[in-house]
Amino acid sequence: MAELIMAVDKVCTVIEKSNPPILKITATGLVNCSGWSGGTLVPYRYIVFPEDGIQDFSFEADRPDGVAAQVISPIEAAELAWQMYNGVLKGVRVHSEQNKVEVRL
Repeated sequence: MAELIMAVDKVCTVIEKSNPPILKITATGLVNCSGWSGGTLVPYRYIVFPEDGIQDFSFEADRPDGVAAQVISPIEAAELAWQMYNGVLKGVRVHSEQNKVEVRL
């Protein structure tokens, strides 16, 4: 089962000009041991979209089964394509266990 990674290092965004526009999001981070896999960005679900226009995501991955080297290791999230509607999206915020990184569009 996926869980939050230890820390987010970097979040990159690119807006593809389409109708509606597509926001492509990638992120890198750190995990507390080797062998983590399946890095992904999971969007928060809202009843009402936040007033600040920032969409939150959790950076999750699968912890290794069994023995793993106890060394801080890098991990990358698979690219996520996010449709942008009505110009309300002003940025993204990616959360981990220890920090969060926000990128304004």
